Amino acid sequence: MAVFFSLPAPAHGTAGDNKQQSGEQRKSSLVIVTGQFPPFIDENRRDKGYVSRLVTDIFAQVGIKTEFLFVPWGRALRMVELGREAAVMYFDKSEQRAESFTFSDPMLWDNWVLFHLKKKAISWRRLEDLSVYKIGATISYTYTPDFYRLADENVLSVSWQPYDKQGWKMLMAERLDIFANTESAWYYAQQEFSPQNLARLTIHPKPLAAQLGHVLFSKAHPDGDFLREQFNLGFSKLKKLRTLADYFPDKVAVPWPDISASSKNKP
Repeated sequence: MAVFFSLPAPAHGTAGDNKQQSGEQRKSSLVIVTGQFPPFIDENRRDKGYVSRLVTDIFAQVGIKTEFLFVPWGRALRMVELGREAAVMYFDKSEQRAESFTFSDPMLWDNWVLFHLKKKAISWRRLEDLSVYKIGATISYTYTPDFYRLADENVLSVSWQPYDKQGWKMLMAERLDIFANTESAWYYAQQEFSPQNLARLTIHPKPLAAQLGHVLFSKAHPDGDFLREQFNLGFSKLKKLRTLADYFPDKVAVPWPDISASSKNKP
């Protein structure tokens, strides 16, 4: 995340003065890297999507103005991992990501589900039961450790795609039996496909997993820890003023996630 300094330090200032001034100035503006995930994160919307609006309002509580840089998901993670930018949104926790990132307080739960065509009956109790199906999945998303393990072992036949759009098209063309994605991805399908095509789709009632969405902050960026602290402070203030449903229309009466909630994928 790029942080902008509006005024240069005076040439006659001491090192202590410069450090204090830098700390004050870096609070004013920041850039968060992200990918497209309509309507949660959407470059074409004025508010940049539900999650983007929430994050904007959270940082506004502590006087920080946000901008969003939209790039492919894999590149977004890599940019922030290397410290070229300070923050990327939004992702679940994982052991691998914890090596390079710290995590904000959780913003919301989102189920991972299995989309499929109604005419294709899907039956499963354990992940291994899905070995008879062709499964689509999106690179850089957070599936369960068992899902990755079984895919690596070729127990599951997984077709990895860089963007959701390819997965949806393959499912509609019957080149996939299942497309594994978050429940909120249904919004994207509604925007991309006709009502006639949407009527062909359904979601298996058994969820694959559940995850908590976070903003990730780079361990390699000098402002990463500071900005994470500011985010959490702003979020604690916002939760006293707004409800989850103020940002996500389908979350009426759903509470904000508990700060202590585990972000491990649920079975």
